[in-house]
Amino acid sequence: MAEPTWPDVRRLLERCLDLPQDQRAAFLDAECADPALRREVEALLAAHTRPVAWLDRPPSEPPATAGHRIGKYTVIREIGRGGMGAVVWLAHDEVFGREVALKVVAETATSPQELERFERESKSAGKLTHPHIVKIYEEGRTDHSRFFAMEYVAGHDLAEEIRRQAENGRSRPILPPFAQSKYIPAVAALCADAAEALHHAHAAGIIHRDVKPRNLLLDREGRVFVADFGLARDSRFGSISQSEAILGTPYYMSPEQARVLDAGVIDNRTDVYSLGVVLYELLTLERPFDGRTRDEVRARIQREEAKPVQRVNRRVPADLAAICHGAMSKGLSTRYRTAGEMAQDLRRFLAHEGIVFRPPPWWRRAAGRVYRHRLALATVAAFVAFGLAVGWWVKHDSARQRLAETMAGLESLDPAALEMAPTPQLAAGYQALRSLEAAGYVGTEQDAAHLAALRQAYLELEQRMISEGRALSADPAAGAGQQWLSADDERILRGIMRLQNAALIFARPGLAQAVPANPFAPRLTVRVRDESERAMAGTVGYRMLDPVTGQADALVELGSLPVVMLAVPYGYLRLVATVDGAGVREFSRYFSRGDVETVIEHVVRSVDQSVAGMVAIDGGVLELHDAECPLSGINHRRLTIEPFLLDRYEVSNADYRRFLKVHPQVDPPAYWSQVAEGSPEDSLPVTMISWFEARAFAEWLGKRLPTHAEWAFAARGPEGRRFPWPNAVAGEYRGNTRQPLESALTLDRQIDAYLRRAQAVASHPDAATSSGLFHMLGNVAEWTESLAPEIHGGVFQPRFHTRIAIGDAWYAANWPAPRGDLTTISMCGPEKSHASHRIGFRCAKSR
Repeated sequence: MAEPTWPDVRRLLERCLDLPQDQRAAFLDAECADPALRREVEALLAAHTRPVAWLDRPPSEPPATAGHRIGKYTVIREIGRGGMGAVVWLAHDEVFGREVALKVVAETATSPQELERFERESKSAGKLTHPHIVKIYEEGRTDHSRFFAMEYVAGHDLAEEIRRQAENGRSRPILPPFAQSKYIPAVAALCADAAEALHHAHAAGIIHRDVKPRNLLLDREGRVFVADFGLARDSRFGSISQSEAILGTPYYMSPEQARVLDAGVIDNRTDVYSLGVVLYELLTLERPFDGRTRDEVRARIQREEAKPVQRVNRRVPADLAAICHGAMSKGLSTRYRTAGEMAQDLRRFLAHEGIVFRPPPWWRRAAGRVYRHRLALATVAAFVAFGLAVGWWVKHDSARQRLAETMAGLESLDPAALEMAPTPQLAAGYQALRSLEAAGYVGTEQDAAHLAALRQAYLELEQRMISEGRALSADPAAGAGQQWLSADDERILRGIMRLQNAALIFARPGLAQAVPANPFAPRLTVRVRDESERAMAGTVGYRMLDPVTGQADALVELGSLPVVMLAVPYGYLRLVATVDGAGVREFSRYFSRGDVETVIEHVVRSVDQSVAGMVAIDGGVLELHDAECPLSGINHRRLTIEPFLLDRYEVSNADYRRFLKVHPQVDPPAYWSQVAEGSPEDSLPVTMISWFEARAFAEWLGKRLPTHAEWAFAARGPEGRRFPWPNAVAGEYRGNTRQPLESALTLDRQIDAYLRRAQAVASHPDAATSSGLFHMLGNVAEWTESLAPEIHGGVFQPRFHTRIAIGDAWYAANWPAPRGDLTTISMCGPEKSHASHRIGFRCAKSR
């Protein structure tokens, strides 16, 4: 039968700890058929866990149930169990009127050594005063039990938090979700607080020795508290027994803890190591060392290196990974000397400053590995020595045979028609020729003649390819100040390919560097900085947008920020910048053919980028069947809409005013002098702005404009309704949708019509969609980021200088039927000259 695995042992052990002692044997009879597994569980129960047996107490000691009194405390419910046979109760302090956690052990069910350890816990933790250490209020005893009252942390421990994060949404965690950008800074801040708490304990002469997720509590605000000093070593008391060196949970033991004979070297750095393991598990949701048994886990901790954090979770920044591995260094001399130093580096990381810790040089790490594996390496060295001797003999015997085989491969190349061979074969032949020359191969007279002819043929081919490639790729109009597009595109591309093939065949770095880049590829530069002008790190990629439907392809990675003059493909792209500590930013741009640089300089604002004012759209399938919809020319195509967020309200004048205050170079709308700050008109939807200005506002907020398909899906729902409100009937209009159409207006009359007819963005809740989106039909039409399509030869193609506005304005119902519903769109130019008093916008954001 296979050896029992540690997860199985732990599962059964935890179940047993929740049962009275007289029920455990029956439970193991029913649940544990493996004798070896049962022996492991029973040994752990006997050695380390003796739960309080209330039924074994003398009759004078009543059981602790809801409403029972222990001293001045009234028991409410059980909230946990621990080592030393302790039970933790939530209780009410009748004197101070507060809730406390009451830890109780029964003297009749606890050994003298465990009672001494219980008293040490309260005395050790009781002298510590730190905002991130659970406070000890009082200790006491009854006739048959001992207890101490401590601060109650309403929340759960980090082990539960890690479990919830791993479930990916099936239960709600306290910290930001693992996939969000705010998760990593939150974890770093949490571990910094815990490290400072441990440093405070170390300064008082107390080493915790059992730092693990279950002993780190989170309150509902995400603050961390160090708890359970039951295995702590207090310099005032000395040691209970030498066996204490291997107490604790094996996954989080330091290497010195895992070695029984090294108890004397256990100091504050063992807590630093354990906290490093906790940080590793938080960053990856995996433990660095696992095993089937406790002994196997301890052996791996001593001998193996943890998998690099960034290999498990590539979103972890390099400095935070260095802090984690610095805390988990197996050597005491290469680990953080104090928990305070670890906390300081975590604070520096959160402040975007350089950390102090640097990993040890490679030779020290190598020396440590050699020492830990010295016996295995000695065995390997013996085998290597034997293998080298055999290898030398084999190499000496087979060298001539390999050279002969290389020569046989070259015989297929004809020097007289060398250029007719494929480029990969030419490259392989050239490398084979050079290897034979380096080895001094002579062979037969026929071999020597063939090699000489090939050498001459390759020399002539190289000279010819370089001269022809340079002549073809040269731009004769360049000297006249013309761009690449003025030259013969096909000729230039043939020249570039000629030089690229020459560089591939002859493998010369200088030649490869001299090959000109594709002159027709558009170029991209992206820089992201904070409001202090400091550059921010992150990654950049793009998603190709279908220019007709707006659907986005899979993300293609471009590289790390900043991106400078990087070639990108032609077409409509949604650039995706994932900024460390600031989340995702999206920028939609159309890239045309030509060596033109698009520059995006984005500033991450310090204000909260909350999405509280946005509605989550779960996505689904948008069915296009309406003849009025320009996208219906896609043969009633079913478009899959990814989940996204959409503003609940249209952008108001008040919203746009904040944008103008920090962008004084942007021209305000033509009516701006008639809208006073704080006036009722400030709540109207902003209009008379161009598509480019709407896009700039959205990107300033860290958002983007919705696509036509996203907007239509949000307004129409999966059922494809023609009106935003459910259960609507033909001819029924709600909200601001039934005002007469005024045409041929002058600018003054347009402004007057807008001020009279537009209504506040938060008005008419009766006209909102079922998901809570206001004014999807009426009030003002809204810009989308989608290009307007047109038919060429029966095929829909994008009009690159026209954008779609959708939703119609207050005059919608005045159109002849069936216009005036959600199938109505406008096609307008993105420039300021096409800004209209009937078009506004709202923002979107990908999820």
